[in-house]
Amino acid sequence: MERSFLDKDLKSLTLILESLVNPTIELGAKYVEDGVALAGGMFARDSNESVMIIEAESNEELRRILEGFPIWNVTSFQVTPLERYDDRLKSTRKMFERLKALAGQ
Repeated sequence: MERSFLDKDLKSLTLILESLVNPTIELGAKYVEDGVALAGGMFARDSNESVMIIEAESNEELRRILEGFPIWNVTSFQVTPLERYDDRLKSTRKMFERLKALAGQ
């Protein structure tokens, strides 16, 4: 491999790290520190993936938070809604009571 190609490639990687990756990690850490995110961090394996738990009042608020990440336009985000255990328990108890009533119990 030619040295000039390698130098160019290293310069590109450095630019990506400085302008996108590191600022994104720093913002994630700030969100956790400031309470915007309940928890978050990078996966502890050879990966650039991370996870955050964010409690947002609306989809719009969540989108605003995610769009703040410098890497927003060059990667994909997967959003998975969570339901609290106590909320799910209330729901399943109601469903169980309806099923019991239908069964005549």
